[in-house]
Amino acid sequence: MDNFRELEIKLKSDKVFTKKILNLPLITTKLLPESSKIKELDNTYYDTQDFRLLEQGMAYRIRKVDETFTATIKNAGRSEGGFSERNEFNVQLCSAQPAIEPFREVGLTEKLQQIIGQEELVAIFKTVVTREIHLLQITETTLVEMAVDKGFVIVGKNKVKIDEVELEIIEGTKADLFSFVAELAKSVPLFIEPSSKFKRGLELLNNAELIERFEDTSIKPVKDGNAETELKRLLCYNAGAIMEIQNLLLQPQSLVDADRLVLNKVKRLLALLAFAQPLFDEKEYIDLQQGLSKMQEVLLELYVVKRLARQWRKVYNKLAERGYKDALGKRLEMRQTEISMQLGQQVKEGLWAQTLFNLVAWTETAQWENADYLGLETFAVYRFKEWHKELLTCDLALKTRCRAAVAVALEKVEMMLLVRRCIKIGTLDKQRFGALKKLHQRLKVLYFDIEKQSEVISLRKGSNSKLVHGDLGILVGWRLAQENEMHKKTLANWLIVKNILKGKHK
Repeated sequence: MDNFRELEIKLKSDKVFTKKILNLPLITTKLLPESSKIKELDNTYYDTQDFRLLEQGMAYRIRKVDETFTATIKNAGRSEGGFSERNEFNVQLCSAQPAIEPFREVGLTEKLQQIIGQEELVAIFKTVVTREIHLLQITETTLVEMAVDKGFVIVGKNKVKIDEVELEIIEGTKADLFSFVAELAKSVPLFIEPSSKFKRGLELLNNAELIERFEDTSIKPVKDGNAETELKRLLCYNAGAIMEIQNLLLQPQSLVDADRLVLNKVKRLLALLAFAQPLFDEKEYIDLQQGLSKMQEVLLELYVVKRLARQWRKVYNKLAERGYKDALGKRLEMRQTEISMQLGQQVKEGLWAQTLFNLVAWTETAQWENADYLGLETFAVYRFKEWHKELLTCDLALKTRCRAAVAVALEKVEMMLLVRRCIKIGTLDKQRFGALKKLHQRLKVLYFDIEKQSEVISLRKGSNSKLVHGDLGILVGWRLAQENEMHKKTLANWLIVKNILKGKHK
């Protein structure tokens, strides 16, 4: 492995997690004898008054351990899903005084001099950390340092707690590390720490612009890049985005908003997986899809119940004037709580972490078929044409109205929109793409607000209240009364999109 490359996964920790993970057989059987030790780390970060290093995506740190001083230059690198990959250059100093001359041995002195000029390096913040270190031989060729860090990031009188576990590759491959963490996730729920200590220091400085300079969290697919490389990057990036939101779902107040926070991101990940499927084994696709589908299923239940609640509110507002009791409204609130608890259980039991780390590990280990010389844009155009053909087989004609056809059409249109927004490649211009978005809106209303009755039935089964049953009857009647009008609107949009896909639309 490149000695100037730092590759690590950072996980949130606490006393219970640390004790549990250190006693796992997966850890104890990989632990190298007599490799465990504890170090006290005193780190100070430096920059010029006008943050010239940060402007170039660089961080300067001096670490004091016992009576030794090590200066480190890091670049912003890449950080996704708790995994960070960046350049790191270390040199020894004689004292705690910042200097750039010692970096000549790694070829950085001239570059640093050009950036800093005549400005002085000043301390901007510090971290104090007690680090418990263990070396793990996770495979024959991959050695990992497991560091349990506890301490603080300090800026003036303000400080923020550090409580995390780092798994850094000393030698070996990312594929081995990801596979190891995916196995860990089967035994204990894992929650990533998305922010580096440096980023947390910048956050304490309370300057959002500084963070943006150092860390660009966006992803821009390369259109003429390799299809496998670019699609794997997108899969990892989107898995990482979900891992970050998973941390929020540990808070009960966030669970109620989980559909708004993460449903579309899970859908996007499933859509990207389906989009790339022709390039890899179908069994692998099914295995990966199953875990993501379990995540989506509960989120979708919450989404549907909220739509029902909004629908019922429209109906009830007309009934309330007559002193009508809101039995269904209370039942819907109860159902949202039930689903939120089910979702929280999924997260706490580790289903999300296991599924997402499995996917990330798979992107490192899987070899895709016939993708060595296939460009992303070439594959995307081909794949969208395939999806267009599949969409055209859906029969949404008014006389042959079919709930299954509406569901399939909604799924296909949604996947096309989600993937196209990710890769910014497609055969439809802005105006025609707009027609597809309009059809998507109509299909959502038709399917969720009118034709999908399973959640309505489950509400009936979940209550013996005659008032709730009566309210459900009123709601179903109201939904059916909207059906013909909404289907006509959907069909009108469908005919426009159908002609576009057939190349007939002017």
